[in-house]
Amino acid sequence: MDQTIEHHRAAVNGVLLHYLLARRSVPRDEAVVLLHGWPETSYAWRLVVPALSARFDVLAPDLRGLGDSQRRGPFDKTTIAQDVRALCDLLGYERLHVVGHDMGAAVAYPLAHDAPDLVASLVVLEMLLPGMGLEEATAIRDGGTSFWHIPFHLAEGGHAEALTHGREEQYLHRYYHDSLYDPTTFSAADRAHYVQAYRAPGAMHAGFEWYRTLFEDARANRRRAQERALDIPVLAIGGAHRMGEQVERSLRRVATAVTGETWQRCGHYPHEEQPDRLVDRLLEFLPAA
Repeated sequence: MDQTIEHHRAAVNGVLLHYLLARRSVPRDEAVVLLHGWPETSYAWRLVVPALSARFDVLAPDLRGLGDSQRRGPFDKTTIAQDVRALCDLLGYERLHVVGHDMGAAVAYPLAHDAPDLVASLVVLEMLLPGMGLEEATAIRDGGTSFWHIPFHLAEGGHAEALTHGREEQYLHRYYHDSLYDPTTFSAADRAHYVQAYRAPGAMHAGFEWYRTLFEDARANRRRAQERALDIPVLAIGGAHRMGEQVERSLRRVATAVTGETWQRCGHYPHEEQPDRLVDRLLEFLPAA
């Protein structure tokens, strides 16, 4: 990683978070906040942080329970969004551009909705929001579903933990291989980094707990959408090989100013599969927010 990227820890909202911070030489009160998904960590943003930090302060936390952050619940996305807001408050940021991938986007939406005075724009990469299309995509249908892992993770009684313990690499292989347009995108070192992170004590359990709150998250999101629609600029990006136009359709249920894009030759990880394109698109989109 670029040497200008600093590693820090902070206790906020009852949890100890590890985060990456790339500051510009001139202090500012504005930042781009990058929220990773599952099964990733803040490492996911290694290819975009250096270029983004030429124009913005960039903050990328390991979200509650994952990476090098503390494995302490609760794991509902409202609470995790509050973690992020508390961290931004601690660092003195008063204007945020929030980018969320996968489950990180399930955190980004409540953060944007619940802090309208703070969040100036929202970018969602490859996610259908709970309560806004995710459940329908998970439903069993002819031909199966690529979202089969969600009901597996939801199972109570520790079954997901028991079946994946000691087999983390085999289980996670699908996410670091089949979910990509080009299955060679992740290097052996990248895969090893993620597998090590999820082999750590309690990491798989924390990740499964992220999923076990999805019904609670969905109810909260439906309440938010009924309360008011987001009126900030929203960019919704789907990979043609994975969620595609579904991402835009999900975000249009909660926001009024959505720009949707489907990227060809792209799977579930636009930030890792096409990082230069994402940086260019963000630098184009964010200043206009």
